[in-house]
Amino acid sequence: MRKATIGNQASGAKVAQVRIADLHRSIAEGIAEGLRRGVPGVRLDGHETRGNDLDGHMVINARRAQIDHLRERVVDERHRSARFRRLAAEHDDPEKSAPYVADADAHFESARRLEAQLRDLESRVDSEALPLHFTTGVELLLTGVTALLLDPDAADASVAKAFTSLLRDFQIEPFSEPLRWSTWLDVPADGRVMSLGPFTGEVKGHGRRMSPAEKQGLETVFDLPERRRALTAELVAHGVPKETAAPAAMAPDGYLARVLMGEPVIWPDTPAGYDHEAFNNHVRRHWPEDLAWRRGVYNETNPDRQLVTDIVAAYGGIAYVADVRRVLASYGVTVRNLGVYFTARKPANPQTPPWDASVRHADGWRRGTSDNRVESIRCPECGLPATAVVRVPEVPGSLLCRTCLVAPALPTLRFPPLYGQLALPSTVIPEDLLTSATPRWKV
Repeated sequence: MRKATIGNQASGAKVAQVRIADLHRSIAEGIAEGLRRGVPGVRLDGHETRGNDLDGHMVINARRAQIDHLRERVVDERHRSARFRRLAAEHDDPEKSAPYVADADAHFESARRLEAQLRDLESRVDSEALPLHFTTGVELLLTGVTALLLDPDAADASVAKAFTSLLRDFQIEPFSEPLRWSTWLDVPADGRVMSLGPFTGEVKGHGRRMSPAEKQGLETVFDLPERRRALTAELVAHGVPKETAAPAAMAPDGYLARVLMGEPVIWPDTPAGYDHEAFNNHVRRHWPEDLAWRRGVYNETNPDRQLVTDIVAAYGGIAYVADVRRVLASYGVTVRNLGVYFTARKPANPQTPPWDASVRHADGWRRGTSDNRVESIRCPECGLPATAVVRVPEVPGSLLCRTCLVAPALPTLRFPPLYGQLALPSTVIPEDLLTSATPRWKV
């Protein structure tokens, strides 16, 4: 099924994925619900509408603020292009300078595209008076909402284009679960534009999620791609294989990269007496030279795996597989083969590192029976379920205790607090979902 990737505009990082059909349905339902209950509507100054020969209207935005915003973006893109060309000029090695040249070219082309948009917008603002009355604004809105419920490949392109022109300030919050979106609709009304909204809704995300530590990195470091490229080059210069230098440069705040370059890093927020040297030596010993981590992702999160781990812990550390399935379904998660979470698995793709089990078979497990149970992997210090799923090379077993920051697979080492923030937040399972059902499913 087709997916859309949600990115962070400042950093260029990919932060979430949604299924296009799910997002379209959510928008259609959100607009319908908003119109049913009533949303505020205001007439926008400086907006007029123009007839479209195909299927209705397109909104002409003549506000000075939009023109000024485009001009600012042009200046910013040209500034970025010049900066990357300066960085490229600092390297005599063509291999090192090539990424900077590519970025410089990309920002230059972006500036050209923005300038073309600006010229087009200014020409439309200065155009002659537009017709005053239209009768098909509602039809266009309804047709566009209906098109959202169709297969994306089956929807009429002209309808999609016209409907898209009505959406304004569409935003999606990629760090919530489910993902939350909001938008306004600028619809034709007597030759002018009526803005309705905000319309809001939710949509389930898919694939990797950003951890709290990575989110914090987006807020504190603006130009992440440039920083990561520089760190990667430094790591390679210090002998780290290029294939694994890139994911190391993605670790939040650069501490990992500095450790691998031999620096005596002092990890933040650690208790008094913490043995930083012992931990730094552990990182250096366990950073891989094999190419299983060469995909360029440092921290591979999995929301469904984290949820399974939290569900079993919520049952006190042991649960029937049937109950795990039932609670997962209440969160909209359907997993055909839950066994991938109960045993260590080596992915078919050799460029993907193995997933360690975050929960395991309980005593008495029998293949093919319907009353099997799974249990949490417990912390060797406090005895509570370890629930922080952290799939990075230096965390053995890809699991930490959230309280003690100890990996059950390595009881002698306590990890810095930053590693707890590499896990996705725990899901608090409501008590009313933790009832025991009669097991009747097979894994």
